[in-house]
Amino acid sequence: MANPFLLQVTTYIASYLMNALWQVPLLFIAGWLVARLLRRMGPAAEHRVWQITLLLCVCVPAIPAPAAHGGQAVAITLLERRVTSSVTTTHSSLAWRGPVWMSPEELDWMCGLWAVTVLYGAARLGMAMHYTRRLRSSATACSLPPAYAAVWQECLVHAGRMDVIVLESSSLSSPVTVSLGGDAMLLPSKLVEQISVDDFRAAVAHECAHIARNDFWNNLLFGLLTLTVAFHPVMRLVRRSLVATREMACDRAAAKLLGNVQAYRGALLRLAAWIAGAKASQQPLACSAAVGILDSNSLEERMNRLTKSMTVTSTFTRYALTTIAVAFFAAVTVSATTAAARVAPEIAIGPVNVSPLPTSAAQTPPPEQTTNHPVSPKTSPVKQKLATTARKVYAIVPPPKLVYMVNPEFPKEFHTPEFSGGECVIGLVVEATGIPNDVHVVRSLGKAFDDSALKAVQQYRFQPAMREGHPVAVALNIAVNFQKF
Repeated sequence: MANPFLLQVTTYIASYLMNALWQVPLLFIAGWLVARLLRRMGPAAEHRVWQITLLLCVCVPAIPAPAAHGGQAVAITLLERRVTSSVTTTHSSLAWRGPVWMSPEELDWMCGLWAVTVLYGAARLGMAMHYTRRLRSSATACSLPPAYAAVWQECLVHAGRMDVIVLESSSLSSPVTVSLGGDAMLLPSKLVEQISVDDFRAAVAHECAHIARNDFWNNLLFGLLTLTVAFHPVMRLVRRSLVATREMACDRAAAKLLGNVQAYRGALLRLAAWIAGAKASQQPLACSAAVGILDSNSLEERMNRLTKSMTVTSTFTRYALTTIAVAFFAAVTVSATTAAARVAPEIAIGPVNVSPLPTSAAQTPPPEQTTNHPVSPKTSPVKQKLATTARKVYAIVPPPKLVYMVNPEFPKEFHTPEFSGGECVIGLVVEATGIPNDVHVVRSLGKAFDDSALKAVQQYRFQPAMREGHPVAVALNIAVNFQKF
């Protein structure tokens, strides 16, 4: 038997992954619609929408599926076979949603592959942080000319962060912000020598906006959070939207500081051209966690958005749009949680070791009827009188195949919210005729459940197990799992 704690952990992870498969795209669509709704409020509002969307993509799949009130199901495990039936009452809105049955081996494989993706993402993030620390420690103090130093002080005052230092590094091709070991702006070594004061003001204003917003630590936090759903391709779209709106928000702040949107657009274009030329001769910053002015691949969209002014200035309109957005997000979250799937472990109990019974020289007679087709319950009595011919009962042979079953009835007196479910184990011998014999309770769940399980199992019909080409009697256990869904 599997370790109960590990089985519970793997089952929870499998439920998380299965729900993430469909909930993440749903939440992405919801986030896109809300971002479109709030676009007139500016890129900062859009960025908050994508932050909320990312958090929901991570957290909503982790919310357990709610239990149905009034819907019950009975699950039967025969070795590696599971058959599920449901008993539904009229007041249950979720009773149709039974669990997804998975064997412990399938759970282990799913969780193992998920763990590989998490470890891979964590390794990449760790390498990026290590490279960023090296970059920060290897950077040297930057001596700015008076005009550039005045621009630097002006931007620091506007950002309200006078503790930020400016450094330079020959490994960089673009200005970046690093907060490891203290906030610092790192400049490429030849940047100040080759750009104008106006272009320098645009670059510094943009990076100071990153510092004022704590984008370095926010970027690191969201990177850690998305490790659990990093396997999902839609998360790349969420992260891309998050980065793009972050850069647009900083563009808006920088343009406001400069006081001229067109001047900032021109400076941004010239900086992009300079950075493209610098990348040809310097090492790209692909492995760094630093936040830079050209982190997103949406320069054209950023330029277009700069020319569009925010049209929503009324406080009432802002509150109204925000309320609509929150209500929509809440409705989608509740709907996704309500329809969440639940994985249940499928555990085989049996076969059991049964000592061979004394036998005579007589062979077990062949079955009188074929078992390749279901036996009608009208012609199959609940209890069969078996021949008294001596026979040998095997424990380890290819298992018999269940070809006809009767659904056990969920005891009516337990149709209450207080009962959460349970499992009883029924032992039996499947004769060479495919008929159950010696049906008995191995592990009890209570008289009502035991009687229901015994009555159902006694009516089962099997395609008998074969040994050396002949049907044989086999002892096995059946787990009957009574659960509410």
